Amino acid sequence: MLYGQPSLASSEEFDGQKFIESASVRSISEIETAKIALEKSSSPTIQAYAQRMITENTAMLDTLHTLARDSQLTMYSDQELRSKARKYVFERKGQTFDTAYVNMRALERRKTVSLFRAAINSDEILFKRYAEAALPELMHNLYIAQQLVEQTSSAPTLFASKL
Repeated sequence: MLYGQPSLASSEEFDGQKFIESASVRSISEIETAKIALEKSSSPTIQAYAQRMITENTAMLDTLHTLARDSQLTMYSDQELRSKARKYVFERKGQTFDTAYVNMRALERRKTVSLFRAAINSDEILFKRYAEAALPELMHNLYIAQQLVEQTSSAPTLFASKL
């Protein structure tokens, strides 16, 4: 399991390497699922959200590379990231593509926000500053994902994801 649900109780539990690994895998997963959404969704709103996720997560990967280098940590290669992203399961379970996609994005965005909040609560200054700068945009994207969930379905969320 990656660093998806960190405890915020103690900054001693924060691990910069795990943060880099988890955040980068989450970003590439976001990009790859957004590419699928661009192909399969019939909703212009969802396609616009997917394009936004590609743009923003590509930029996030660039900044994560910089953070890893500045922290003297390693980051997965592009090939390793894509390989790890393939483990990401996306099951529709009877839902329309759009409903399953936005439900998955909202859940995964909450996990990403939690990851970045843990970095903010850490004693690692570089990670803390990075997370503080990134969190407002992550929160905004969570809000958009939650709005899309409300627009596409009133049914319970039925999907599975693994990272």
